[in-house]
Amino acid sequence: MKVVSDVVTPFIAFLALGVSVFVLVRQLRGDRKADVSVWFEEHERGRAGNVTVIVVTNHGPAHARDATVTFTGKGGEVWKPSYDASSPIALPLFPIDHLASGESVARRYHAVLSAPPTVQAHIEWRDGRRGLQRKITWTGYRYSA
Repeated sequence: MKVVSDVVTPFIAFLALGVSVFVLVRQLRGDRKADVSVWFEEHERGRAGNVTVIVVTNHGPAHARDATVTFTGKGGEVWKPSYDASSPIALPLFPIDHLASGESVARRYHAVLSAPPTVQAHIEWRDGRRGLQRKITWTGYRYSA
């Protein structure tokens, strides 16, 4: 029995050390990750009609840099919203130079229909990790008064 405990005890100690180092590295690297999402929002303005905006938000703990979004329809065709130059938030939407954790950026655009079409959002950004991060998602639509 002494031979087994001489082998098992150091193995278990080494395994515990490995798990601890893995958890520590994972927690430290987690702070380097941004999570960018996009959706459409419509706000009521009364007689003047509704205002539709594209909202881009960073839900991750890290800052996102150089965020861009391109939209494609169900058939793969590129959908480009036209931006409303009369709006006080009519700055070009992309790229977004910097999105802090929890920060949202909204840009008004001209809606040809009452709601934007169902489109896929291809989101790219840089954060504390290496290279360009990518995410593809179907856009949502939110209404607010």
